[in-house]
Amino acid sequence: MGDDFFSLEEGIGVEILDNFKILQGYIELSNISMQNEMTDLILVKKDFYLIIEELNP
Repeated sequence: MGDDFFSLEEGIGVEILDNFKILQGYIELSNISMQNEMTDLILVKKDFYLIIEELNP
């Protein structure tokens, strides 16, 4: 499929779509929640510091 690193597994085909539109002036919606991601980041940071404190008493 060209000169890239993309490859298909055996038995999987490519579906070519011809019924799409490109609309000017529209904003693509994100599939993440920024609030959830920031909360997860804070929790991971706290866990990281707890592990560091346990390793270096």
